[in-house]
Amino acid sequence: MSGAEDPPNLAALLPHGERARFIDAVHDLAADSIVCLARVPPDSAYVVDGSFPTFVALELAAQSAALLEILERPTGDLSPPPPGYLVRVRDVRFDLARLPAGEPLSCRVRRTASAGRLRLFETEVSFGGDVVLRGTFSVLIDEPGQPARGA
Repeated sequence: MSGAEDPPNLAALLPHGERARFIDAVHDLAADSIVCLARVPPDSAYVVDGSFPTFVALELAAQSAALLEILERPTGDLSPPPPGYLVRVRDVRFDLARLPAGEPLSCRVRRTASAGRLRLFETEVSFGGDVVLRGTFSVLIDEPGQPARGA
């Protein structure tokens, strides 16, 4: 996002409560892709002894994907998105078993396909400059009246 734009109000855009909303800021937004800065707070239910399982970073990716869907709307509509359901995770690689709570993470998400209500994304989550999670995931958007597959 350019410096001239106001940052989005993430609390208004994502339906998650404060302890479950992991995205701190949108760092970059381009056609079909977003980079978000995120962290899992130390008081999150996922945190044990100061760290959380790396698979929780998939939630960072899902929240980033939701923001991408909202911020790319052509009408400037910043209303919260309809619910999205994670329906597939594929070819995911975890380079660490656990990550430290409260530390900054970078989450890159790129939409690679869209058909009706179904979206396919690639993601990479980095910690300290190193990629710690990469893979693909699919989300089904709950939009009544829209087919699950393209016509």
